[in-house]
Amino acid sequence: MASSIRYFSAVLAQRKIGLIAAILCLLYPFAARADLNSDATPKLKKKKPEPTGIIMPTAIAQPTSAEVNRARDVLIRLTGVARGSGQVEFRLQQKPSHGRIISSKPVGFDSLDVLYRHSGDERSESDSFVFAVRSGGIGPFSPGEVRIRIIDPPGSLLAPESIPFPATLAGEIATEEFVVLNEGGQALRGLITVPSPWHLRDAASYQLAPGQKRKITLHFAPSGSGKFSGNLIFEGERPVTVELTGEGLAPFDAGPAKIKLLPGLDGQRSGSISLQNNTAETVSIQVSSPLTVSPSISLQFGETRELVVSDNGIGPIESSVTLKSGTYSTRVAVTAEETPASAPTSTSSTSSTSSAPTPEPTPSPTSVVTTANPAPVTPPVVESTPAEEPAASPATSYPAQTLAAKITPLGRSTIRIDWTLPLPGAAVVIEQRYLTLDARRQLQTQWVDVPSARIESKGKTGRAIIGDLDAGDVFTFRVRQTLGNGQPALTSIPLVYKTAPGLFASLTWRSFFFPIGTILLGFVVWKRWQAYTQTD
Repeated sequence: MASSIRYFSAVLAQRKIGLIAAILCLLYPFAARADLNSDATPKLKKKKPEPTGIIMPTAIAQPTSAEVNRARDVLIRLTGVARGSGQVEFRLQQKPSHGRIISSKPVGFDSLDVLYRHSGDERSESDSFVFAVRSGGIGPFSPGEVRIRIIDPPGSLLAPESIPFPATLAGEIATEEFVVLNEGGQALRGLITVPSPWHLRDAASYQLAPGQKRKITLHFAPSGSGKFSGNLIFEGERPVTVELTGEGLAPFDAGPAKIKLLPGLDGQRSGSISLQNNTAETVSIQVSSPLTVSPSISLQFGETRELVVSDNGIGPIESSVTLKSGTYSTRVAVTAEETPASAPTSTSSTSSTSSAPTPEPTPSPTSVVTTANPAPVTPPVVESTPAEEPAASPATSYPAQTLAAKITPLGRSTIRIDWTLPLPGAAVVIEQRYLTLDARRQLQTQWVDVPSARIESKGKTGRAIIGDLDAGDVFTFRVRQTLGNGQPALTSIPLVYKTAPGLFASLTWRSFFFPIGTILLGFVVWKRWQAYTQTD
């Protein structure tokens, strides 16, 4: 019974406490409003009287000033003069408006180096911030101001010193790109000038704000062979020059630059132009001239051929031959002198005139003396001795300029070269051409004897057999006949021959298609046959 009473009293007490708390919460806003609306003066607590007198700062901040380029950094040293001993403490009291403090580093016990960076605001001409110091960690802070002047340095264009271009065939284009930067504080503008054979892809003017970059695209398009150099110039208040270098390669060489037509045994004047292919592919050359010449000629990789130019006239000639391949063209001057007409000579009339005896004078009748016994008078015998004629010089023989030769394949790696000699009995060698690049990257041609060639000569004809040639390669041979006696050697035109590829190199996907297809077809038939037999 007693325990039940204690339980109910505890519950009632808890309910009373909760009711009282709820009433107080409801009355609190009204009580607060009454305090705000009352005119009663609040009572202040009494404070302890503070000591009277002036407290002096323990350190004095030294104002300073600085200059900084727009959007750049500057190192500023802050100094605080301590009135006593102890380390000077620095504090940033007011931040800068157009920049910020990047870092700080103490220097000694009374100085601090801070790195200030300008934001790049183009409208700001100055900036400032306030720092404060005290010494020993006691006393009030003493403020000091730092004033910063924003200056604009002149524009400065950063560009490469030189741009080399690779060797480029005439008629083709090589492209190089580079970037320029305005690292100054003022805008740059002007024109870009480039010499030929270079030209810009974009506009020839530029305008760069401070810190702005621009990519320049430059094309190199040589029209002929040779080395080129020039300067690309960024014009303006402070011009900047970029050195340009490049090399042009002609797709073919034609030489010499001037030829002279000479008469031959058939009375026709002729000359030859040597053509050489400088590319790695076949070059087709179109030929135009008022003289007699082939209208076109084709040169394979590394091939050299002679282009014959002839004329049937006898007067002097001042003409030319134009050779063109794609966009590249060159011209060879052609000249010829007037052919003198040979005066006919009569050997018989000259002989009779020179050998005629001088007639004796016939005495007149009045001068004849007669005697009694006149002796028979024997007429004088005058011997007629013909005058000696100068020995006739032998006719000069001009052999053909080139030998007639051809290649006949005898097998996969063996060939036979047959030729006809204009002057029989001279020594003959077989030469092979090799193409190399010298230190200046110029294509050089070198002819080397082929010692393995088996040469057989008989009269005006001959042949040579060359074996063990690499499969799938291109070879260039020529026949050279040495005349001796200081006369120039005669050569055939270059003979180009490409050997058949090797066994595996000649196989293509078609070579495997038929056997693989046969095997697959047989496998399908076998599977169908198995299924048919199992069903039965």
